[in-house]
Amino acid sequence: MSAETPPHRFAWPFDGQPYRFFTNVEPAGAEVRTAGGSWGATVFQADEAYPEVIAERREILRRRPRAAAALPHMHAAEWDALTWVFERFAAEHPRVATADLTDPSRVRWRNTVTGSELDLTQDGTAHPLAVAAHEVAEDLFLLDLRDGALRLDAVAATFVASWSSTFSLGMSFSDLHGPIPRLHGSGMVARTERFLRALQPGEVVRRLNWSMQPTGDLDASVDARHTWPGEDDLRRRVVADPGTLRLRIEIQHLTALPATGAILFTIATQLTPLARLVTVPEWRDQLELVLSELPEDMAAYKSFADVREPVLAYLSSRSAS
Repeated sequence: MSAETPPHRFAWPFDGQPYRFFTNVEPAGAEVRTAGGSWGATVFQADEAYPEVIAERREILRRRPRAAAALPHMHAAEWDALTWVFERFAAEHPRVATADLTDPSRVRWRNTVTGSELDLTQDGTAHPLAVAAHEVAEDLFLLDLRDGALRLDAVAATFVASWSSTFSLGMSFSDLHGPIPRLHGSGMVARTERFLRALQPGEVVRRLNWSMQPTGDLDASVDARHTWPGEDDLRRRVVADPGTLRLRIEIQHLTALPATGAILFTIATQLTPLARLVTVPEWRDQLELVLSELPEDMAAYKSFADVREPVLAYLSSRSAS
């Protein structure tokens, strides 16, 4: 599936200042106005692309069942996550789904888009996080406090970028962020982990992450890269037409689950080509500033260092002047 999010609901991540890594966490649920439209009124997405995204997610989970996996001790946390996800989704999108959680050990769920009608019990549901992932557009992750550190102990993720959630199962929060340049020496990872461990049930926060991507594939995981063209071919395509390069946005939400205290981490992915973004002049100007100023190691991590010059030339040629 080639995905494109239109500007009117694109989560623009820049503010006209040079970019550096920062936590950028804020309370969830408040709508954010942008130069192109708005985003952020809900935790879960159920827009016009929702049916197609769900269909792709289910197909990936069918082909690659290990994309949904959990350590044995996580069953209660998985059930906790399923009930929270279904309750929140139904509250935000009542025309799409309903959830009956009168009995805490049972969930009755109906989704008019997917056609699902589920009657689930905690003891009778083998992998609750995977069940939830079949109904929402977001990737789902559970962080558990184990051996004195937060660890990624359950995943149901089909659309991650440049890493493998299956390979990362069981890793500590610190190890998960190991590949990010300039981060560990800043103390940000330790501060972020302390912040997450202090989250209270009912508190939902969000942040944005961004990178560049040469294709429109939602599934940009290490597990799927063998299906992509070679790196040289992808670079040639972008150099030939920089407007095809995509800005990839992750809308990340985090909450402490009410029954177990495990941290639920969700990611909604948006992709839009530069050719679409430059139609919003403010965005074009801000993106040119960020991409021109970012240090080389960060540009490489964000996946545009080897095409920076043609992309900047493209952005400059689209100036409103």
